[in-house]
Amino acid sequence: MSAAQLNTDRKHQLHTESGFYYFAYGSCMCPVDLKRSLGEDTHNLVIGTATL
Repeated sequence: MSAAQLNTDRKHQLHTESGFYYFAYGSCMCPVDLKRSLGEDTHNLVIGTATL
């Protein structure tokens, strides 16, 4: 398989995932910063808090 085919397969894989879990820690990982990183509103995706 060529590098171009691998790259295309990888892009397809990234776009077909239905979701992911993101463990945020510290004040720098709040939904506002996730919005900046991911480019979309993430406030409604937050499912709760965790204690380590």
